[in-house]
Amino acid sequence: MNGILAPTSDNAHPLMHTYLQTMLAGDRQLAHSLIIDAFHDGLSLRAIYLDVFQPALYEVGRLWERGAISVAQEHLATAITQGVLASIYTAVPVAPRKPQRAVVACLRGNYHEIGARMMADFLQSSGYDTLFLGANTPDDSLLELISQQRPEIIGLPSTMTSQVQGVQSTIMQIRGDFASFHPTILVGGMAFNAVDGLWKKVGADVWGRDAGEALDHLIGAAA
Repeated sequence: MNGILAPTSDNAHPLMHTYLQTMLAGDRQLAHSLIIDAFHDGLSLRAIYLDVFQPALYEVGRLWERGAISVAQEHLATAITQGVLASIYTAVPVAPRKPQRAVVACLRGNYHEIGARMMADFLQSSGYDTLFLGANTPDDSLLELISQQRPEIIGLPSTMTSQVQGVQSTIMQIRGDFASFHPTILVGGMAFNAVDGLWKKVGADVWGRDAGEALDHLIGAAA
């Protein structure tokens, strides 16, 4: 993870520490049970994503950087969270569908897709018809899909500073190729959190420190 390490969130839920230890132990079943039980007890999707998953994964990244855990443990923690995330999302009621469509993608070289998945899930649960393309999406494939689907919202998160130039180049291409319907471009991720105003410099319309804040700003801008 040769990029930016995020600080642990001050808003981390007490469940985060238990979930973190469960991930590091590789106990997929217990991790799933912890989150599902918390959800049924009233913990919201937003809180699960931003106050449990996000700070736990930030801590996993820090432990890996310090050499306290192996690459295999880091990958296992990520895989467990991807599985739990997919499972919990199916239990969340979806808002009435908006007429707008959204596309979220990690561009070429960006394999950190959990934050992007959170962004896509928040958009979908808010009623946007959302297409999530996942990690390492080639620019030409993304542009082809945009041409076919003509989404109103495009999400392009970035984890590492080395990925920002690719986001900027893609935004410039989108602006040039699709000026007729001018989609709203949403960015986020640790790379944009590290530099004040970077989201404006790359030509994005909306940014948030996390997926929830980005959605709030998007809805506020639309209103």
